[in-house]
Amino acid sequence: MATSFVSAKTLLAPYVDNGIDPENARVTQRINEAQRRLIDHHNFLSRREEFEKDPLVYQEGGRGGNLILDNLDATKVLILALWREENNELEMANALEMKAFSYIERDVVQSVEYSRREEYQTLEATYPITQRDGLVGRLGLETLARYRLSPDRMRSYVRQAYRTAIDHYNFVIRREALNKPVIISNDLPQAVSPLEVSPEIVRELVLHQLNQDKV
Repeated sequence: MATSFVSAKTLLAPYVDNGIDPENARVTQRINEAQRRLIDHHNFLSRREEFEKDPLVYQEGGRGGNLILDNLDATKVLILALWREENNELEMANALEMKAFSYIERDVVQSVEYSRREEYQTLEATYPITQRDGLVGRLGLETLARYRLSPDRMRSYVRQAYRTAIDHYNFVIRREALNKPVIISNDLPQAVSPLEVSPEIVRELVLHQLNQDKV
């Protein structure tokens, strides 16, 4: 259930200026400022993670009578940071702000991992590994905890790995003067995986490139 702004004032007033009346205007001011900073950080994290959700939009007093970013723990800690900041205790203020931001990052990362896991599980269950999206699904699940890449970014890695493998195959064919046709791949179609290039080779190339890029 969403936390109403009125309830938030009652719950958070004890942390404003060492505790004041919930109806004091400073309680509303501090909640608004804490929400503004938390929403900015939430939107920054969503962009960083390429999480395709509409950004949160800050407005004073919440939206529809409720907190926009409904995380009381983060809001409380940031209110404490604001009090320290106002009293020029900047080192403590920064530490508290980072702690508040860590709560938001935890929630965003969990949401990203849950959403991406569902997407990758669907791809792996829908397509065989010999098709591009089947391999994307497998690689996405295999690397999710470390990289949290979006399916579109993983597709770009898989596409590039196929091209690298095909280029090397064609190079060997020409170098050894083998009586085999080269593979033409201006753009790899979804349903075609050249028999000469196994998905396992492509998988290894993708994992190597991910490690090189340290995404």
